[in-house]
Amino acid sequence: MEPEAPWAVDQAIKSRTGNGAPAGLGTVVPDSGNISTNAAYLALDAYKFNVPNTEATLPTSVAPNGQTVASLNTWTGRAVAELVEGLGGAVVATHSQSGQIGHHVVRILKEHGKLDLLKGLITDEGSCAFTGGGLALTGADFKNIPYLAFKGDYSATSAVCQASVDAVKAAGGKADYIQLDQADWWQGSYAGPFGNDYVGPFAGVSHMHIIESNPAPQLGGKATNLTVMDVMLKWADMNISKPKTTSCPNGQQQRQRQQQLRFRSTAAALWRPLKAYLIVSQPKRTSLGFRWLVRPECLLHKALGLLA
Repeated sequence: MEPEAPWAVDQAIKSRTGNGAPAGLGTVVPDSGNISTNAAYLALDAYKFNVPNTEATLPTSVAPNGQTVASLNTWTGRAVAELVEGLGGAVVATHSQSGQIGHHVVRILKEHGKLDLLKGLITDEGSCAFTGGGLALTGADFKNIPYLAFKGDYSATSAVCQASVDAVKAAGGKADYIQLDQADWWQGSYAGPFGNDYVGPFAGVSHMHIIESNPAPQLGGKATNLTVMDVMLKWADMNISKPKTTSCPNGQQQRQRQQQLRFRSTAAALWRPLKAYLIVSQPKRTSLGFRWLVRPECLLHKALGLLA
């Protein structure tokens, strides 16, 4: 469990005099003698992620390898995979329990033949297992998917995460296992000690580092939730290919485009009721020979073609 340090405790919760809301505007009366002495522990930010998983009420499924896939991984994994497909590509980052979901996203995209749409997978303090529970992944599946396993200061090193990273590297892919209490580029000028005696810029970073605000003096006083994100972003910048940029149209281009869309809409509306009548126009004899009646539908088609 994370320490009862100021940055890991919600001070607004700790300062309450009880654990229930008052009936009116009066003072909350403690309903337990342990509330005041245990206030800091009860206010740990870690408790904020202990929420019910409603997916547990949904049906499970069976993976192609015959193994049962838990409901959490069945539905959330498929939803995220379909989102990646709909976006035309994305980097997926998971945290804690959702780590296994990220790997099922890989499984589903692979089944759909769209593994190329996953541009990177970041597993933040979650499961790195490639097999089990319906998974049958190998390092080769990540040859073109940069893979990051990530852990904070107070978490134990995962042998499974290290094995998965090694498997991806052996297959020729990009993979790293960043451990914030170990030596590497993210430490800046800090030179040790590391491991259990670590006192560097990420000291005290816990499982819920996303919402921690411990200022790191060695990193300019920036809150650790931001400095941790900086590490992930730098890794992504170093390992994930950047997509092509698409410039937004300027004001004049937007106005022109809106005018084109309005014209196309109006033209289409005019075309539908007139088509049945105008399509049967016939040539008429004049003193100068034959001439054709004006065929508005041809003009409309021409206009629509020019605007397409």
